Amino acid sequence: MLAGRKARVLLADGGFSMDRVKVLAGASGGPKWLVLSQIDRVLCALLSDRQQPLFGIGSSIGSWRLAAHAMPDPLAGVEALEYAYIHQRYDERPSAVEVSEVARGMMTSFMQPSGAEHLLNHPWLQLAFIAVRSRGPGAAQSRVLQLLHLLGAAVANAASRRALNALFERAVFSTSRFQRELIGRDVFHTAHYHLTPANLNQALLASGSIPLVLESVRDIPGAAAGAYSDGGITDYHLNLNYALGDDEVVLMPHFYPHITPGWFDKALKYRKPNPAWLDNLVIVAPDAGFVESLPGGYIPDRKDFERFFQRDDARIAQWHEVTKRSEALAEQFERLMQGEKLTVEALN
Repeated sequence: MLAGRKARVLLADGGFSMDRVKVLAGASGGPKWLVLSQIDRVLCALLSDRQQPLFGIGSSIGSWRLAAHAMPDPLAGVEALEYAYIHQRYDERPSAVEVSEVARGMMTSFMQPSGAEHLLNHPWLQLAFIAVRSRGPGAAQSRVLQLLHLLGAAVANAASRRALNALFERAVFSTSRFQRELIGRDVFHTAHYHLTPANLNQALLASGSIPLVLESVRDIPGAAAGAYSDGGITDYHLNLNYALGDDEVVLMPHFYPHITPGWFDKALKYRKPNPAWLDNLVIVAPDAGFVESLPGGYIPDRKDFERFFQRDDARIAQWHEVTKRSEALAEQFERLMQGEKLTVEALN
């Protein structure tokens, strides 16, 4: 477990309690989330009697995980998402159209009957899904123009995250009772939209629509016209300016013991998260020894589709093995929740 400055004081004072958690954060990361699926199962049990509001903020697969938690049967939702995600199959190198179609099928698999209504009117879980709306050539359907747009974004971002405003607008789609002021001002222009029955599926799909891998989602009802894509572009690991009290924390089950602010920052060793925005953050993540023990010695990632090209059975078997071994992480997390002594490392 890792924690920011204020969160470490709280943990030292009274241990860890879900009652202290005001925000549950779900980061981008594609298949990396499979190492957390067992922890998500534990969270389903820990939150089963929750009554006080909990705010869930996600981008990309993080949004999907939170949506599964908002189903009438959250454990069944998490299990259905895991199964559908692992069992993606592509006979050839898929087009963005095909991958988007598979993604819609995955959404259908965990969206239970009355699931959309339950998510939108959940008694205590208030959700926000982050996407981005492309500006300029990035909104075109041409793959060439989209690629040029992404290259320009990478160059602009290398100079400043603020420069991405010229190419993308952050779009936050939230349930009606979500407190918009919970996400404070930062360098990005942000448009806020309400989630409704008419736009829920499109907003959720947009949050995870990786440029060039999936199609962008166009003209989402209730939002500005345009092409919407993966929220990880601006908010990869959700280094947000959360408005929290001193005794409240953000909990992020995470694949890494560190925060990468945006998608284009992955290769930028000098790009660090805002340390002040880590103060109330608690991260639960696998350590290096656990990762080395996994098949191949790494957490699943999108490169597995290339590593196991036309060998889906082998990839599926490896991903299943990762989720099985991750039961050890979930057991450790559960023991922490039951009062086992904490070993807390500093985030800032």
